[in-house]
Amino acid sequence: MNFPTKITVSRIVLTPLFFVFFMLPSWALFAAGDLSERTLFILNVVSTAAAWLFLVMAELSDAADGFIARRYHLVTDLGKLLDPFSDVLIHITYFLCFTAAGLMPFWVLAVILYREFSQLFIRMLSLKSGTVVPANIWGKSKSVLYAAASIAGLAAESVFRFAPDLNAAVSEYIGMGLTVLFTAAAVASVVSFLTYLVPFLKMHSAD
Repeated sequence: MNFPTKITVSRIVLTPLFFVFFMLPSWALFAAGDLSERTLFILNVVSTAAAWLFLVMAELSDAADGFIARRYHLVTDLGKLLDPFSDVLIHITYFLCFTAAGLMPFWVLAVILYREFSQLFIRMLSLKSGTVVPANIWGKSKSVLYAAASIAGLAAESVFRFAPDLNAAVSEYIGMGLTVLFTAAAVASVVSFLTYLVPFLKMHSAD
């Protein structure tokens, strides 16, 4: 396992840690039934700081492993499988957390889940048959929107945690903005999937 692949694996390890720390205040409230304001504040600080740390580390490692692999000719079949898998795993984890927090509409999560699992299946078939479906602008747009939605979702959750008495109108505007961004990510994910699916079907139409 080379260095870029180790970076990718580290991102996979970060995924459950993000989930655990993000959900920590909710789990504590569920277990205890009630918490003092001081205890809840401390939990929110620890949870939010850790979530931001893991998100930043994951996004930076995502950029680093691909750059290092291409720059130093360290691209491997294992890396080709693990890199997209780790990206899907971490972003789905973000979106699961946001859905649990009431930030992301459930239908958006469902669309993204269906898309990502289908895409992973096609990618595995392509690697097995030796065919490569090239990246395109829609795939890159999807990646950018996923990252933007992840950052915006955690930012909104941070605001709501530390400003529970936020003006209702402001909260509504934040919610509307998130819904628009999440919807854009879902649309880009579907369109990018179709741009991969059509060439894949053409390549295997004679099979």
